[in-house]
Amino acid sequence: MEEHFEQILNDRTWYTPYREHVLNYQRIPDYPNILYLTYEELLADKAGVIKQTAKFLNTPITEEQVQKLIDHSKLRKCKPTDNFIRKGIVGDHKNAMSEETIKRFDEWWAQRTTLKPGYNK
Repeated sequence: MEEHFEQILNDRTWYTPYREHVLNYQRIPDYPNILYLTYEELLADKAGVIKQTAKFLNTPITEEQVQKLIDHSKLRKCKPTDNFIRKGIVGDHKNAMSEETIKRFDEWWAQRTTLKPGYNK
């Protein structure tokens, strides 16, 4: 993870410059045809987010289907097929990154945008 953040800080990823990638999101108005969700919202209320998404897509969904989606997307089912998936815990970067790297990223971020990490517009 440390190496990946070095790439972000030095604009060496496919989605860099990262600040522009994020600022473009910040500039998007609240369009009625875009559903804005965050990973944190999904973790806090999986069933609610699934129902919200189905409603947004004007697609009926039963409680049984909601439960199947929740069961199918459990981390233990996804993890064996994807090396990118870690623990699925908000804030887990603190366990994978040094305090120095976190501080460097926070300072780098503060110099480049008013948008706070967390995706709120």
